[in-house]
Amino acid sequence: MQDILKANILYFAKGIDWEISKPLELDILSIEHTKAVRLKDQKVIGFDINFRSNVFLPNYIGLGKSVSLGYGVLREIPVKKKTFEGSF
Repeated sequence: MQDILKANILYFAKGIDWEISKPLELDILSIEHTKAVRLKDQKVIGFDINFRSNVFLPNYIGLGKSVSLGYGVLREIPVKKKTFEGSF
């Protein structure tokens, strides 16, 4: 699945004429909310993937095969800042 996601990111980059100058790194952190959906009269599995990458991807771009149907939309998940407690 990681290779498919990498390929979709590279395809997006090529489509907007963006040359990624460093090797694309990607880590899938989790796969959540799996559910059966109907797509063009076919039953398929839909899911959310949380991943981290070394390239900037704008919010709300679409990646993958069915973006015209509303699938594959990216949204950034804000990272919580670490807080520190202590006595001084």
